[in-house]
Amino acid sequence: MRVRPDPASEVAAVLEAILGEVPGDSAGRQRRTALGASRRFGRLTVRVEMQRRDDRPLAGVVGLEWTPLAPVVIRAGVREDPSSVAWGFTVQHARFDLAASATHTALGRTLRVGVATSRGPQL
Repeated sequence: MRVRPDPASEVAAVLEAILGEVPGDSAGRQRRTALGASRRFGRLTVRVEMQRRDDRPLAGVVGLEWTPLAPVVIRAGVREDPSSVAWGFTVQHARFDLAASATHTALGRTLRVGVATSRGPQL
């Protein structure tokens, strides 16, 4: 669910698997609930989120997005649980994202890279 009280603000909520189960989690311990908000201040957008999974404590997420020039967007963020830092940028219709997670119990240190291209405007 997402609500835009004004053109520069958004409030959103995620309720995951409320009518079923997450695949492979019949006990329902990995269901996620999140509440977040974002606010744009000129060329800077600030995003905050609190999320809860049944098998983990309440955790926070903070992200910043800056548009120094119209076709360029630079993003950075941190997540509390599991601990991770992410950054990325978009130039016109190409997007690059990089995220690094602290040591994960099953995966060890994890590095994720994303690249996307599109025709038309980015949303």
